[in-house]
Amino acid sequence: MRTAVSWFDHLIFESVETNQRDGTPASSFIQATWPIATNERLKHAVTDVVRGATGQAHGYTPFRLSRWFEALDAITADVAYRHTNGAARGLVLVTASHYNSMKLRRTLAGRDLTIRSYVTSVSSSSLEVRTDALQVDEQGNEYLVNVCFTAMVACDKATMRPCKGAVPPLVLPPASDSEEASAANERVELARLHKEQQAAERAIQMSRCRDGSQPPTTEEMTAVHELHRAAVAAKSSPAPRHDLPEEIEMQTHESATVVFPDSRNVHGRAFGGFIIRGAYDLAYLAARYFTRGQLFVPVGIDDAIFVQPVAIGDMVRFTARVVHSGEDGVFRVFVTMDVIEPTDPDRLPQRTNNLMFVFAASPACRRTVLPTTYPEILMHVKAARSHAARGLSPTVRGDLEAFFRESQGAGSDSG
Repeated sequence: MRTAVSWFDHLIFESVETNQRDGTPASSFIQATWPIATNERLKHAVTDVVRGATGQAHGYTPFRLSRWFEALDAITADVAYRHTNGAARGLVLVTASHYNSMKLRRTLAGRDLTIRSYVTSVSSSSLEVRTDALQVDEQGNEYLVNVCFTAMVACDKATMRPCKGAVPPLVLPPASDSEEASAANERVELARLHKEQQAAERAIQMSRCRDGSQPPTTEEMTAVHELHRAAVAAKSSPAPRHDLPEEIEMQTHESATVVFPDSRNVHGRAFGGFIIRGAYDLAYLAARYFTRGQLFVPVGIDDAIFVQPVAIGDMVRFTARVVHSGEDGVFRVFVTMDVIEPTDPDRLPQRTNNLMFVFAASPACRRTVLPTTYPEILMHVKAARSHAARGLSPTVRGDLEAFFRESQGAGSDSG
């Protein structure tokens, strides 16, 4: 009988345990590696289901991204506790969001994957943690394949409210420690540039996530109107009809489960990795259904926002909708998670999480997405804004074009 692999337990942690709390990135830095190259069962446990042109594991992202998200949720929490010495001080570090996680290069099948997680910036009661996924090429050179940023908040254990002054400042190492100082300075500079680039955009996005958010602009409503005009024209044309749009309602999928005790975190609530894994897996199903068997690539996540904690025993429902598809083949799947109250079925489900996942297909196989209700229009517009603000890097775009060319003619999804 086949035994399930505890893939997380196979992570080899390479950071050195230390009681030093000097506030430097190194004092809370964590590195861990999945030994995929030498562990066949582990390789199977973290492999994507999609097949490439040769019938082998997915040629662009053979590593199942839900495993990456699940691991980084746990590791970033450990980094935050190390930086704040939170366990000894009675703090509760909670995840506010994961964001701006994007593929940077192809993932090489059958090679070890290393995760590095470290603090990049702090405020009085919160901190940002960056997590990198790296591999080594045939020449022995290390390179980034994925990156994700995480916002953590330090809360008072009794009140569960943000605790001002709880997060120590981030300290750069002395200039004499040249190698460590250079690496730390590079990380902090990258963080500064990242924050400058994203500050205005995230402020607008967060304002639009709140109740009473800004409605679509005139230009955005005009774009939706043109989608509807094109849909009417396509449906009115003689058969065979091509380029019929996909209504969001027809690209909506649901799943539900109960949160069992084995999914709890150290605070007795649902582990964030459980939430993001469930959301990603349903988003993946939605993407596979939307592309109708054509090859697609998981690219990353715009944001995964944690609205409120989920208790053990809660009945939760995931809903995934394909809400936007760009002319470049990049499409977005919006996933919500709600708690259902069985003793009060008339009560609206309580929203706990909003997550926006990003996928890409060949532009030649692009399908148009059509919102038909006002809530769908809001989701569509939010995704369109993200699509306009967060284009793929030239390296990723070139890699994707090469991948889809390689798979042309033999790239149907064989499962």
